[in-house]
Amino acid sequence: MNNDILADKKALYILFGKIVHGRGRGKEGGMPTANMEVKSETVIPPVGVYISIAILNEKEHIGVTNIGKRPSVDNDNDITIETHILDFQEELYGQKMELRLYLFLRATQKFPSFQELKAQVSLDSQRAKDFFSYKKEL
Repeated sequence: MNNDILADKKALYILFGKIVHGRGRGKEGGMPTANMEVKSETVIPPVGVYISIAILNEKEHIGVTNIGKRPSVDNDNDITIETHILDFQEELYGQKMELRLYLFLRATQKFPSFQELKAQVSLDSQRAKDFFSYKKEL
């Protein structure tokens, strides 16, 4: 992605952290996430789903980030910061990530099935691409 695309965009929140292992449920379902380590001193933005940019190795990647609980996946009370990075398949565990949140999309919600959750993530991903006027280069 070109930095010029972000020239007119201002991040609502910027987070920094290490990517850690989650439970792997997103990966099993075909929508892997980069899970940011949440330390006790981490200032967490309001819970919900955001359009985001993940910066890894100085490269920007469009993403959709969920901050909060995961009611469609488990009943844990833990707050997580998980980013589904679009068009990205590399292993990231242990790497440092800068995460920029640009637009609040929706509140976290419980979906009746994993397929319905996956369909919503697909819609959220398309909104993220539209937000950045993203065209995948072939």
